[in-house]
Amino acid sequence: MDQKTDVVVVAFCDELRLLKLQARSFAKYASGESIGNIYIILHDNKVQEFTRYFKKHILPEYGHLRGKIRLTPYTSVLGHRLDTPNWWTQQSIKILASSLVETAHYLILDCKNHLIRPLERSKLYTADNKMLMPLGHYHKDFDDKLQNAFKYFGGEGTPVLDKALPTITPFLIKKNIAQNIINHIETKEKKPFHEVFIEQKFTEFFLYFGYLLARYGSIDAFYAESGLIVLAYFDDCLHDTDKVDSFDTYINMETVYSLGVHRKIVDQADSRLKGRIAHHWKTYGLVSNEEEADYFSSMYSSAENPNRLGFLSSIKEFIARV
Repeated sequence: MDQKTDVVVVAFCDELRLLKLQARSFAKYASGESIGNIYIILHDNKVQEFTRYFKKHILPEYGHLRGKIRLTPYTSVLGHRLDTPNWWTQQSIKILASSLVETAHYLILDCKNHLIRPLERSKLYTADNKMLMPLGHYHKDFDDKLQNAFKYFGGEGTPVLDKALPTITPFLIKKNIAQNIINHIETKEKKPFHEVFIEQKFTEFFLYFGYLLARYGSIDAFYAESGLIVLAYFDDCLHDTDKVDSFDTYINMETVYSLGVHRKIVDQADSRLKGRIAHHWKTYGLVSNEEEADYFSSMYSSAENPNRLGFLSSIKEFIARV
């Protein structure tokens, strides 16, 4: 039985402050006995800017887990550079990241996710090694994505949806299934996985879900019910006060080990909503004062990360070409 689980985070410059908060939360709540390597996949062409900030401001925040950090450019899994990395391309990379992972399962996070309770093996697996995920809510807005994936992999009729995998992170995935999906698609299409993923407009988690349903008929052999594990402040929280109020109740559930704060909340929330989130951060020991709370609830700016060395490097490269 595997004792450790690798973590994959697809990151980019706009979310560097959120990534720093995540790193701090891992130092506080993640067990070194349960967590394997933490792969930070740099999904941005501003490589020098990201790397400089990461090494100076983020890497130290991991504390006892610092030696587990693997900062990796997206080109190492994709094989080529993208003109404009975007929402679609980062989804493909979450599946392709299976080539990096060294454990049987890996936990996918976004930068917006940070821990608020200990992340131990018992939060991720049952005693018989089934992955624990919330299986109740089915995101109907993505129904066409699931149906298309199900049919693509040879599913017939309508899939049985008595249990549904979520469409948001944290998302626990089985490495060999992710690799089987890649191999199936590349063998069938005679094209790279990423190219087909973009052409077909798949979404990463319903592609995976559709494969399980088409191949195995259900997810029962792999997943068990975890209960609620994350409270995510998406942009609908900007206007849905009832939902925001409900979080104050749900956050007390022991199964909830992660908060999520989308960058639109960071960019657009009023002082009242930001204050609500800051209160949670303080309660769970992620910030110690108002100044830190303000820092994490505001957008990253390249002005705080001068790129002088990168500029000089570019000048030298230009001169060498002349």
